[in-house]
Amino acid sequence: MALKHLSITSALRLVWRSFFVQVLWNYKTMQGAGFLFAVFPFLRRISDNPDEHSQLVRRSSGFMNTHPALSSFAMGAMLRRMADEKEFAQEEWQNWRESLCGPLGITGDALVWDGLKPLVFMMAFALWFFVGVPAAILLLSLVIFLLYNGPLFIFRLWGARQGWQRGKDILRAIELPFFIQSRKWMERVGASLAGLCVIVGFVFASDFQLVSIVQFGIGFLILWLSVRANWPLISSLVITVALVPLSAWLIRLLISGGL
Repeated sequence: MALKHLSITSALRLVWRSFFVQVLWNYKTMQGAGFLFAVFPFLRRISDNPDEHSQLVRRSSGFMNTHPALSSFAMGAMLRRMADEKEFAQEEWQNWRESLCGPLGITGDALVWDGLKPLVFMMAFALWFFVGVPAAILLLSLVIFLLYNGPLFIFRLWGARQGWQRGKDILRAIELPFFIQSRKWMERVGASLAGLCVIVGFVFASDFQLVSIVQFGIGFLILWLSVRANWPLISSLVITVALVPLSAWLIRLLISGGL
């Protein structure tokens, strides 16, 4: 049966196989073998002619390297092009494949490594910090696992469908406001959680009221500035961890008459 559309069942199958895109990673083709593994079951549905099927396998082989979470975008687009365009040169096909690597890779790095992963880390830390019950560690671990992998699974599924719908123009999908706005939202929430944990930690850890008040004020100021100026999460953490203890040391030094 010819592959006329990518159903939810087919998209789920493609997404499942996309999780293994880096299993056969190598220095020559990078994720090339993983991409071939992911799309291989669908090639027979595009054409069961032996010669055409061999050609489809060759088109699905070769160099490919992008962010794993966005690999389904490229896979869906590859299947759509192979289903719609029966005739095109191998070199033109390979150039198009490689043109997807950079944009999808950079977008994935910004969205997942710089956005989602730090956010989930801070959510895990905040849950552990405020709950602090040993018996809840397993439950918290499950919650964090779902918070990180749940959105990624849905994102991969959406990407496979987008790839099939847009085909050759799949890179237009990463121009959607979602990619920019979601990263900003994750950075701000992550910075807010980081500031909140640091502030509460220093306030409750201190036995001197003046020091606690100053530490709270400095931590709140850094939190406010990081949200307003859209600072990266790591910058907010470094500045907070550096300034809050320093302020406590200076106050104690002044009280003791050291200055």
